Amino acid sequence: LLGAAFLLAAQEAPALLRQLMDQTVNTSNSAMLECQVHGIPEPQITWFKNHEEIQQESGIILGPGSRMLFIERVKEEDEGLYQCIATNLKGSVESTAYVTVQGTVERSNLELITLTCTCVAATLFWLLLTLFIRKLKRPYFSETKMNHYLSIIMDPDEVPLDEQCECLPYDASKWEIARERLKLGKSLGHGAFGKVVQASAFGIKKSPTCRIVAVKMLKEGATASEYKALMTELKILIHIGHHLNIVNLLGACTKN
Repeated sequence: LLGAAFLLAAQEAPALLRQLMDQTVNTSNSAMLECQVHGIPEPQITWFKNHEEIQQESGIILGPGSRMLFIERVKEEDEGLYQCIATNLKGSVESTAYVTVQGTVERSNLELITLTCTCVAATLFWLLLTLFIRKLKRPYFSETKMNHYLSIIMDPDEVPLDEQCECLPYDASKWEIARERLKLGKSLGHGAFGKVVQASAFGIKKSPTCRIVAVKMLKEGATASEYKALMTELKILIHIGHHLNIVNLLGACTKN
């Protein structure tokens, strides 16, 4: 004969451990209601607002077992009578609370506008401060002249262009070519103080081959100012460097 034992759990009707409390919440803040209830078996909890059942959606969160109701960023339309009903096989129990919303949408928008204006003002302040610091760090023209380096400003009102060009360096060890390596040919053109002729250059840029080049030189009887103008043009070409869209400098003969 086999015996069987059955363990039956005692059932209890739902009982509230704590009543819901009325709340006053400011616009854009959050609100939370908790239904503290006990019962066997576990009660099923349902939430209502103004006697209409509440479903979880954007901005409305139901906690584990629907024991908690969480409202994100409260709005005016969230004001009303909230009710939780807990039900199991032995019965049901309910609790209510009224949620009052303070403030208006206009006030919330005003706070948002104030915050936005503050951020914009802070951004402009940091931008102006950055520009001011960069201006302080910019080297003066006299310092640039001492360092033998110049970025051409192209603003005659600040510093005359000829004075800027005087500060440009000429490295003879890099650019000077012996006249014996040039064999002048036919004339290609002439200008106000100089002329351009075709020439054959030997050993340019350490190359063993002969290259056909154009040589710009002063006319006979050139003055000191014309010599200075040619040197200025030479320094500018060195300063600009090589480029596909301009005539590139290969070297110069400035001695003798």
